[in-house]
Amino acid sequence: MPIDAPRPPAPAKVRILAVADELFYHEGIRNVGVERILEQASVTRATFYKHYRSKEHLIIAYVRGRHEMVQRDIQLVRDSVASPVEALLLIAEFVGDVARREGFHGDPFFDAAAFFDDPEHAVRIVVAEHRSWERGVLRELLTEADYRGDLDGAVEELMLLRDGSLMGTDVGESAAVGAALHRAVRRMLKADS
Repeated sequence: MPIDAPRPPAPAKVRILAVADELFYHEGIRNVGVERILEQASVTRATFYKHYRSKEHLIIAYVRGRHEMVQRDIQLVRDSVASPVEALLLIAEFVGDVARREGFHGDPFFDAAAFFDDPEHAVRIVVAEHRSWERGVLRELLTEADYRGDLDGAVEELMLLRDGSLMGTDVGESAAVGAALHRAVRRMLKADS
């Protein structure tokens, strides 16, 4: 390995984050303590604190990891189609597909934000950065699609539709989420033309 190449993360650090990701997402950040993560990751308390310093630092790593996952997924969607309109429609379908996956337990970003009341808390800031990135993707695709309406309003409407779709699915209304979101995007784009 060249001297200036970044070192891969320690296996224990990767294992801790993988266990935390699974537990935080499926059981909720509030419900999972450090002791349980230590036990399932088979690491000592000293190893945990060496890599993450606190549960809050681990939550930040978890939220960043989820952000990177969404970025990869959206990039795959964008790379798979020829036009921004197709990308918007496919993203709408993708949100519906995610919401209908077995084991879906809601939006991990909502859960992380709900765990911390202070909007200035580091976790809330990371969540806000993720949502800002999502808005940026939508704004970019609408601009590329030559959307002529109220761009900021359209972005906020799409974000609300996305949020509502994920929340509706979380309370058992998953059957038509993707189709409804897809129709809303088509209606928005058609109204603009």
